[in-house]
Amino acid sequence: MSLYKKLAAIPAAPDPDKARPLSLDERLIVQFQPQTPLDNIEAQEFRQVVMKALQQLKPDELRVMELRYQFKKSPGQVAKQLGLTPEQLKRKERSALRKLRKHLAAYGGEP
Repeated sequence: MSLYKKLAAIPAAPDPDKARPLSLDERLIVQFQPQTPLDNIEAQEFRQVVMKALQQLKPDELRVMELRYQFKKSPGQVAKQLGLTPEQLKRKERSALRKLRKHLAAYGGEP
C-alpha cells in the first residue's frame, strides 16, 4: 500500500474521547514506526516493479525522467542540458510518464 493510501487510511480521530483529531503531521509520524515483515516485502516488491517499469523506457526518456524527478531540474534546465527544444522535452516526458503509468497500473490492478 502506498504511503498516501496508508496516511488516508489512518483515522484522523482514533479515540472518540479525544478533543482534537490527529493532524497530518501526526499521521505521518505513525509511518516512521517499525514496519512489519509484510510491509518490507511489499516495499521490496514495489521497488522491483518500478525498476522493471523504468527498464521499459528508451534511454533518452529515462534520462529525462532522471533529470526531472531524481535531480529535480526544471524543464528549461533539462532541455538545455540535453540540447532539446521545450516541445521535444515535453513529448519525451509525456511519453515516459504514459509508459510508466501503464506499467504501474497493471501492477496495481487498475484498468
